[in-house]
Order: sequence, then structure tokens, then C-alpha cells
Amino acid sequence: MNGTRAFIFPVIGLVALFAALGPAVGGVLFVPAVVILRPSIAGEAFAFSALLTSLFGHAILIIPAYGVGLWPAAVTGLFFAAWDAVAPERWPRPLVAAAIGGAVTYALLARFGAVSASVEVAFQNLFGPSSAERLPNMVSAATVDALTHAVVACGAAAGLVCAMAAGLAGLSTRLAPVPPDAAGAA
Repeated sequence: MNGTRAFIFPVIGLVALFAALGPAVGGVLFVPAVVILRPSIAGEAFAFSALLTSLFGHAILIIPAYGVGLWPAAVTGLFFAAWDAVAPERWPRPLVAAAIGGAVTYALLARFGAVSASVEVAFQNLFGPSSAERLPNMVSAATVDALTHAVVACGAAAGLVCAMAAGLAGLSTRLAPVPPDAAGAA
């Protein structure tokens, strides 16, 4: 029973840490990542985006960041806890957490893509094919690519930061090695 507690409580702690910190990190990094990854942007638009980001972007984006990023961050924390339990001690945990965060975020985007396609088909059935053809023209493919890459990068960065914070806090699911005399007595 004590071994189960020694594993379950750190898992809960890691999931809670990732869920609390992950969306905040992703929300803070999202607008600058979009600005950096946007293909062709004029200098004035870049300066305006930087001003808007510094004044309003972080405060406004934190609410949707938690709305969209809470579950992926918690799932990333759960996968990281499972990996942390079986990984050798010297392996780089924050880098793996970044890969897990990016993969979970990409999987979420793939799911949103499927939902988006079904909405487009429903829109086409309701309003006719001519109005459905205008939907893709509203947002350029370069903008969609920049948004996709920015979201995945933010998920990876959030996983990295959360794993580093977990390391600083001493949260780990690795069980302490059993001393030889305690193993023989059991």
C-alpha cells in the first residue's frame, strides 16, 4: 500500500502542476510565436503586433489558453508521469516532456481538424456549395500553418517548462531503490 501511495501522489502532483502551469506558459508564448512564425509580415504590422501583445495579448489570452489547454496539459502531465516512472535516471526528462507536449497538442489539433471538416460539410449542406467555397478563402493557408506551428510549439514549450518546474520542486514518480537488507526481509 505504501508503494502505491509513493507512486499515486507524485502522479497527481505532476498532473496538477502541468494543468496549472502549462496553459499559462502556452498562452504567454502563443502571440509571440504566431508573430515570429507568420511568413510575410511588414515592419509596421510587426511593431503593432508587439505593442498589442504587450498591452493586451497576455491578459486576454490567458482565459482561452486555460479553456483550450487545460486537458492537453493534464494529459501531458499524466504521460510524463508514466514515462518518468520507467525511464532511466540519467535521461533528459524536460526534453521528453517537450516532445510529449508537442505530440499531445498536435493530436488535439488533428481532432479539431476533423471537427472543422464536419462543420464545413454541415455548412455546405445548409447554405449551399457556393457559400461553403468562401470559407477557406477567409483565412490564408500560410496563416493556418503559422497558427498550427505556433500552437504545437507552445505545447512543447509548456511541457518543457512544466517538467523543469517539476524537477525543481522534486516531483518525480521514480521510486526510491529498495535497500538490499530491506529486500531480503520482505
